[in-house]
Amino acid sequence: MDWNWLPTSFPVPTDDISQQYEVRDALTQRLEVLRCAPARSIDHPSLTQIEGFIGWLLKSQRTVRQGHIPSGSWGIPEDLAIESDAFVDFVLKPTYAAVACLCLVRKDFPALAESLQPSLDRAIADGLRFSRLKNLRGHGYDANDECLDAVRLLGLGKVFSLTRDEERFSQVFADVIDTVERDILEHMPKACDWSRTGGLERQHAVRVLRGGDTNDAIVAPPVHAKWASENFAVYLKVVLRNSIQYITPPAIETAATEMISRLDEARTHFEEIKPKYAVFGSRRSVKGELQDTVAELNVRFAIDLAIGETRIPEWLAPISNRLVERRLIPHLRDTLPDVLTNGLCDHPYFGSEAFSPYVSSVSFDEDGYLYMALGVMG
Repeated sequence: MDWNWLPTSFPVPTDDISQQYEVRDALTQRLEVLRCAPARSIDHPSLTQIEGFIGWLLKSQRTVRQGHIPSGSWGIPEDLAIESDAFVDFVLKPTYAAVACLCLVRKDFPALAESLQPSLDRAIADGLRFSRLKNLRGHGYDANDECLDAVRLLGLGKVFSLTRDEERFSQVFADVIDTVERDILEHMPKACDWSRTGGLERQHAVRVLRGGDTNDAIVAPPVHAKWASENFAVYLKVVLRNSIQYITPPAIETAATEMISRLDEARTHFEEIKPKYAVFGSRRSVKGELQDTVAELNVRFAIDLAIGETRIPEWLAPISNRLVERRLIPHLRDTLPDVLTNGLCDHPYFGSEAFSPYVSSVSFDEDGYLYMALGVMG
């Protein structure tokens, strides 16, 4: 994460949806890192970067009422009079994240917070006042889920404990906390269809509302689990790319050697399917498969080599090579045919042939050896 990146234009043009998502997600990610990343983590910002980010938040708060929409938000689009679902996504959620960041600084960085007064407390109070608009509820079928997500965001900033500790903020937001807790306990369990929420998620939200937001053991694990999942997906992509680099050259040579040894068969087969070229005076591509061939190549060994040279990222618990292999095999099955076909078509031996060789599919036996279904096309 680049803590030095801040939107140069805020608010964002109303029709620039991708930029609005980028700003919203950047606010959420900064909040998560500020609360959940260890101080010595490579992702954790320096005090100077935190000060710069908080200064940007204080300058970016919307201080002018817009029609019936009050001031105090960090609404991202220029025009706040937008559809209800977009209002939740691009006005309420970034406001929750921004308020949470300010409250977290107020609680955990007292010297920095003191240097920003009275602007900091005023911005927090105005942001909390704006956050009352829907009592943290979302829109439509997602209203309950989005309420629980709002509790999660505000909990990351210790908003609920700060609100109870400070009378100035309690006057603004305490009744909202009570309303949300009552809604979670009394109304959400009765929801049906798309509005249903999980019991564990509701219990977690209540614990956060009741002061659990100061306990890292309650607040941080969901964020760490999300980071682990995201990092695992990135890790798999890198291992997949490296595995293909090990597999491709010997597999192409094996396929080319097999095709050359069966060249007469391939030529005859192509001659048999070639009349299908002509379709109403035009030409179209035709394909015909030969038999499977086995490569003297164990993909399990290639994956192990790729794993060995790939750094395991932060937030990823130790994982077995076999688990990685199970996740990669379907991707290899989908990816390798095109990669190997391109390599075969570039092979100098087949430049003078009327047909082009191709790999229609690959499979792997229980020991990890690669099988390729070869064919000819024109």
